[in-house]
Amino acid sequence: MNEKAHGYLSAAFKRINKDIDQLFGKNEEMEGWIFMSHKYSVNDLMNSREYDDIYSIVEKMASDVENWRVNNQMNHSTMRVYNVNRELLANRMKRLDDAIKNRKETLWDSIREFFNKLWNEIMKILPVILPKLLKYFDGKTGFLGGVGEKLLALNNKMDKALISEKNKFISEDD
Repeated sequence: MNEKAHGYLSAAFKRINKDIDQLFGKNEEMEGWIFMSHKYSVNDLMNSREYDDIYSIVEKMASDVENWRVNNQMNHSTMRVYNVNRELLANRMKRLDDAIKNRKETLWDSIREFFNKLWNEIMKILPVILPKLLKYFDGKTGFLGGVGEKLLALNNKMDKALISEKNKFISEDD
């Protein structure tokens, strides 16, 4: 069992280290046309598949090691190797977390965040103000009439989307 355990632990730690290396790489700045930026947001990285995989493998490994230990299927040497690698992994994960959470925000990151927040706020208030805008533009001609037509088309699309979502939700409860 010890050779099997050692091989299993070795493969698991290699996989975890590969995922950590990928996350460190994804956290680096990249050169854009004009600005330096990050391809992935802090949220994207912290909620990534790699991050989930790391914690999933660590939990599975800890569970297996505990089972082997309780059933006397693991010798002290393999247990020591596990503990040393587990400590090294914890230190690497701490450095990764710090690198992601404390990275310097680029100008482009700030601009992108501003527009994302602006878009989210617009989408929150749009259902409230759209009917008022439609009432204002109703019967207008020329440029204002064109704006009113566009708003009406947008309102119809939103109504259809909301109704289909509502129906979908209701049908799933039945």
